[in-house]
Amino acid sequence: LEEAMQAGPIVLHGLIVFFFFVPYFALETVGISLPYVGLAHVDESYTHGGSTLLMTGMLAIFSAMTSYDEMAGCTSAKMFAAHHYFLSLVVFFWQVQPTTTAFGAAFGSVPHLFTAWTCYLVLSKTKQD
Repeated sequence: LEEAMQAGPIVLHGLIVFFFFVPYFALETVGISLPYVGLAHVDESYTHGGSTLLMTGMLAIFSAMTSYDEMAGCTSAKMFAAHHYFLSLVVFFWQVQPTTTAFGAAFGSVPHLFTAWTCYLVLSKTKQD
């Protein structure tokens, strides 16, 4: 399982987060919301303020650290799986909010793909062991 997770979703996830989400959250931290995909475009309740600055700044830092660990092979399959099980729940809760735009809900589906891939690997490798 560990080999399959490292060769598949963990490293790819690290690359996507490092090269897309870290800059995304860093830009949001300084008040720059990208066209179409920025927080101002995916959630109608979004406002940039002190608490948003804090949260997006923390997300940029956390995302940079975890994606580095994923790309370096330091993240275990169990930790990656647990992270995505809970992340999918939080993202789904946000997706069904009335202020989430249709594009926002679609944009938020990416973590679910990694959760599904992880579940598939966990279940298929567990049956083989």
